[in-house]
Amino acid sequence: SEAYLLSPQNAIVGHSDDSLHFKNFFDNAERKNAFGEALKSINQNKEITFIYYNSLGEETYVSLVPISIGRDNEIWTLGTETPIKSVLMESNKVFYRTITIGFFGILILCAILYLILRVVTNRLYQAIDYSQTIAKGDLSNQIEISGKNEIAKLGESLNQMSNNLKNVVSNISGSSSSINKVSNEIAQYSSELLPGSS
Repeated sequence: SEAYLLSPQNAIVGHSDDSLHFKNFFDNAERKNAFGEALKSINQNKEITFIYYNSLGEETYVSLVPISIGRDNEIWTLGTETPIKSVLMESNKVFYRTITIGFFGILILCAILYLILRVVTNRLYQAIDYSQTIAKGDLSNQIEISGKNEIAKLGESLNQMSNNLKNVVSNISGSSSSINKVSNEIAQYSSELLPGSS
């Protein structure tokens, strides 16, 4: 990249290359063709940017800005020239670095999601297995799922359902015993009444 300051007479007052100080900016014919119209815009106090091919054949981005120095209101020019190739090299480095970081970020995210999904599905399979055990009539076990999320609530609900079913079975068993006892008493009274009635 080059940076320079041109006087109103197009003399190079400051330049990043010291060997060009106090030389006429248009000593180079190629610059005269490329910059002639641009410097007319500067004389009208307008900024301008454009692309031209420098002496090495490189595509170069040019930015020219008018500035006023002193009391005479003469317009000086502050300019920069940057080969587009160097800009693209830097942007490509940033681009590839961003792509690489993004790729590894996605890999890490996928690994984390896999682990989370694995834990969740394992807990769901536990709940499914437990519900199948209940469906087969085995109410002796309890599922152990800790936490406060939905799967833990599902486990608690399954445990509560198992306990309620145990109570229902116990009540039915108790009622069945009572019915059986009453039935036996009725049968006994019936048998006592039958011989006495004949």
